[in-house]
Amino acid sequence: MKLATDLTQLMREWREGILPPVFFIAAAINIVLIAFAGIWSETAGRLFSAVLHYITDTLGWYYIFAIGVMVISVFWLLFSRHGKLRLGKPDEQAEFSYLAWLSMLFAAGMGMGLVFWGVAEPLYHYQMPPTAEPRSAAAVNEDMRFSFFHWGLHPWAIYVAFGLSIGLLHYRQDLPLAPHTLLYPLFEARIHGWL
Repeated sequence: MKLATDLTQLMREWREGILPPVFFIAAAINIVLIAFAGIWSETAGRLFSAVLHYITDTLGWYYIFAIGVMVISVFWLLFSRHGKLRLGKPDEQAEFSYLAWLSMLFAAGMGMGLVFWGVAEPLYHYQMPPTAEPRSAAAVNEDMRFSFFHWGLHPWAIYVAFGLSIGLLHYRQDLPLAPHTLLYPLFEARIHGWL
């Protein structure tokens, strides 16, 4: 009986947190894309592949540049006076020790990814490298370079940049712990609407 009550309460909270226009527009787009990919698989494959190649060919430099800026910014934040900021209110005590907090971040960020991709990603890039001859010595160098890029400092900089931004707005200004919170400095209270 308690489980049913807990599930009912959880569903009620979930429904209250959903913005219908955002949810239904996003759901409709996903359903249309899934139906398109399921019904016209070959056409969808060619289209999605063309879009992917267009993005990587024209904006690949931007992604690498932006992530490089994030790495530099995160190290600057760490060693500047801002590195001592707490996520909570100024008078609150830390809930977890520094070591416990780092352990949780490492486990969440790397646990599932390393279990699945730790071996699979280098093998994938070895068999289908972006620029080298497949299954060659050059492919070995390329597959490890991509793996280190994907699992080194760069993804952690992305996690920190977005997580810290959302965390500060959530814990300091009581905003939702959600990606749209990042838009609060631009749109303020309008982030709670369909925009």
